[in-house]
Amino acid sequence: MRLRFGILLFLLLAFTTSSMAQKPKNVQKDAERDLLIEKLVESIAENTEGSIDFTTLFQDLIDFYEAPLNLNSAKREDLDKFRFLTDFQIINWWEYLEKYRPVYSVFELSLIKGFDEEIVRSLMPFITVKPVEEKRKTPFKYYFTRSKNELFIRYGQTMQEARGYALNREDPEKGFLGSPFALFLRYRYRYRDKISIGFTADKDAGEAFFRGTQKQGFDFYSAHLFVRNVSIFKSIAVGDFKAQFGQGLVFWTGLAFGKSAFGTNISRNGVGLNPYTSVNESQFLRGGGVTLNPVKGLDVTLFSSYKMLDGNLSAVEDSLNEADLEISSLPLFGLHRTTTENAKRRKVSEWISGGNASYRYKNFKIGVTAVYTKLGARLNPSEDLYKLYAFRGRELGNVGLHYNYVFKNFSFFGEAAYSSNGGFAVVNGIQGQPVTFLSVSLYHRYFNNRYTAFYSAAISESADRRGEHGFYFGLDCKPSAGISISGYMDVFTFPWLRYQTNAPSSGYDVLGQISFRPARRLDFYFRYRQRMKPRNVSGDLAGGVVKPIEERETGRFRFHVNWLASARWRFQARAEWVRFRKGINTPENGYMAYADASYSSLKKPFTVNARFEVFHTDGFDTRIYAYESDVLYYYGFVPLYDKGVRYYISARYEVFRNIDLWLKVANTSFVGKDRIGSGNAEILGPNRTDLRVQARFKF
Repeated sequence: MRLRFGILLFLLLAFTTSSMAQKPKNVQKDAERDLLIEKLVESIAENTEGSIDFTTLFQDLIDFYEAPLNLNSAKREDLDKFRFLTDFQIINWWEYLEKYRPVYSVFELSLIKGFDEEIVRSLMPFITVKPVEEKRKTPFKYYFTRSKNELFIRYGQTMQEARGYALNREDPEKGFLGSPFALFLRYRYRYRDKISIGFTADKDAGEAFFRGTQKQGFDFYSAHLFVRNVSIFKSIAVGDFKAQFGQGLVFWTGLAFGKSAFGTNISRNGVGLNPYTSVNESQFLRGGGVTLNPVKGLDVTLFSSYKMLDGNLSAVEDSLNEADLEISSLPLFGLHRTTTENAKRRKVSEWISGGNASYRYKNFKIGVTAVYTKLGARLNPSEDLYKLYAFRGRELGNVGLHYNYVFKNFSFFGEAAYSSNGGFAVVNGIQGQPVTFLSVSLYHRYFNNRYTAFYSAAISESADRRGEHGFYFGLDCKPSAGISISGYMDVFTFPWLRYQTNAPSSGYDVLGQISFRPARRLDFYFRYRQRMKPRNVSGDLAGGVVKPIEERETGRFRFHVNWLASARWRFQARAEWVRFRKGINTPENGYMAYADASYSSLKKPFTVNARFEVFHTDGFDTRIYAYESDVLYYYGFVPLYDKGVRYYISARYEVFRNIDLWLKVANTSFVGKDRIGSGNAEILGPNRTDLRVQARFKF
């Protein structure tokens, strides 16, 4: 309670203190950045179930926003970090820089094949043009006087009490063991793009804090040291880091772009090693890694990692009567709020060692990735028939070959991989621009039933990337200025049973979008998406033990408008309708509509965003997600279902020159309900109110 009161008092004082801040950043630049990241975040969230941590995915963009990339000193690998661009665009961009540097204006990018006004506008918040400083030895004092230090503190809480906290007061073995607030702490030191040192700590709501099961304080700690470009060492990682190679078929930690309204952007750009600064408790490496650049064009990466994972363990007796351990599953949620969740906490060791060697010559790149994983206990999933081909054992080896080649207006890419349990997988794709106004992509994937890779991020319909065969076609057409037509069609088959699907099956996913920009400050789009995946019959028609399957179709129509009315005001509005059909049952429907307004002061460093939305759905199958403005490094998505209204206000204020504050208060009010949620998360009453406060100190 004292901590909560202190944070709220600090916020109140900050907002009433006279400003001593610098001149605020360009408001137009802020708006363009926010709009791009919003589009990218929504494109991923619509295809991902559960909570998502986007920090690692957009860290490069945020870093470039804070310190824009100078095009006159940019390296080839810097351009790969703009992951919303295609290989074809990145190659053309690099060839232009090599031929025409020094660049005198960012508007020169519009001369590059594959770049138009919209792409250039999207890039502008993250790039700059400046003279290149003469190379000389860096004075030691510069590591202190010209470095950037940031300290983030974030506090969040649901104001209504969930059932889990009341249960714990009645019986310490029941309910949530900790306090209802979430707390995040992060410090990071950076010297240009050469050195990064960071520390992160995170506590989820309901987890104990400096008592009980968490006497060490935060539930999750992370730290890293990362150095770039020292002699032949392209990068050196110590502590927590991430690694991404090829098309993500063999090894890729963290999120990656998948199917989206960016219909042609399906190729991966593995950037190798990078520091880890997020709070996902499983999708990272802990140990050390190095990338060597012994000769021009050749990169050799070696890494090793050891960390503890959550696991559902059970003891068994082997033939020698010695106790052994087996794992039925590896939970990835990272929540340790209850006695049951804590019983799984960090029970299984994971050792990973591997490497990648890649060679780039002009527009051709080829590489090989090899990874060995050893678990501290044998993974032994349940005997359910759909898990017949699932990996069982303690040790797994993966090896893969990836390539990328750009020829004229086309990019060819792919990866083939093998897993030591007899699995095989291959992906191949083509992106191209046959005519100026049209871009297309083709993508084929095949994963046999046994293919297993613990850290895989290849584009697929199934989360485990096993037992799937699919074809994807995407396009992006710009017939005239201000008009864009984009979308994709993906058809896929599953030759074996899947979770909740008791027979081989097939499905499809189709999306089409038409965008209009009648004026520079006004744009809107219409989107329709139709998706069909078979599942087991449920309810009265389910029949006996072996349930038949039925088609489940979801159609979504969306209209969205974005209007930058002035340098101060930005407005958005959206209407979305969902129709869900399950077999021969009566279709379910849902709709959502919101109005959104943002204000940025030109005189004071102050920005505020407010939204009001209404929703009415027939159930969880017709739930609707919408991106929400939030505090920096936090990406808000709330599933809206049943009937009600939601509204929020978020604000940012630069209190002093080196102190920024963010605040968000959101409320969801359900109609006709006396309780919301279920289990330990159940709240009595029809309302849920969430508070989030964040401070950033720069020095």
